[in-house]
Amino acid sequence: MKNFFKKLWNAIVNLARKLKPGPIAWKGAQRAIIFTTVVIWIIASGIMFVFAPQTYFGLALVLLGLIIAFLLGAGAILARWLVQNLNKKLFWVVPGTYFLMSFVFGMGDLSWKFPLF
Repeated sequence: MKNFFKKLWNAIVNLARKLKPGPIAWKGAQRAIIFTTVVIWIIASGIMFVFAPQTYFGLALVLLGLIIAFLLGAGAILARWLVQNLNKKLFWVVPGTYFLMSFVFGMGDLSWKFPLF
């Protein structure tokens, strides 16, 4: 019986390895998502900020949106890198400290809020 479950597990693992996309597929998917997002943003924000108000000052907002998206992505990568390089004991302290300090330094009434929102 133990041999049966071992063979079944190996079959599942082999199937998962065959279905997992390779590095070229991941790179292609990344480029497709970026291209599609940028094209949709340019079209939608161009309609909202340039063509509807009939002014070219909205082009600054179109470019500003792309710059903000790039900076948010870079910030997420930096945050991930910082969290990966934390000491394992400190890794468990940071979320709890943030949670408790959000109660102490939160703005507004007694309702629960994070200070960054």
